[in-house]
Amino acid sequence: MRLACPKCPPGVGQVSFAASAGQVTATLTGSSLRPDQHAVAVLLIDADTGRPVFLDYGLATGRSTAADGTLSSVTLKVAGLSGPARAYLMVDTYPVAMQTVTVP
Repeated sequence: MRLACPKCPPGVGQVSFAASAGQVTATLTGSSLRPDQHAVAVLLIDADTGRPVFLDYGLATGRSTAADGTLSSVTLKVAGLSGPARAYLMVDTYPVAMQTVTVP
């Protein structure tokens, strides 16, 4: 779900989230964002406590680009984590999309 964010950078496109064992991925479609021009990450909030999930986000985050250099996905490694969480796609410290995911 895209979030209302008047100060967010334009060009995010459509965002969907998926969780699998060991990772949460945000996939962007139609994005014009370039990862060399923006700080982009996935932030997880524990669905039960409402608190951020403690991870080494800098080292656990990977970014993929399309052939034209635009952002196509952001993956967060979450080894040892399971259960429901709210996943946020953060762009330049702004939450631009959110979806509840369940890490198996």
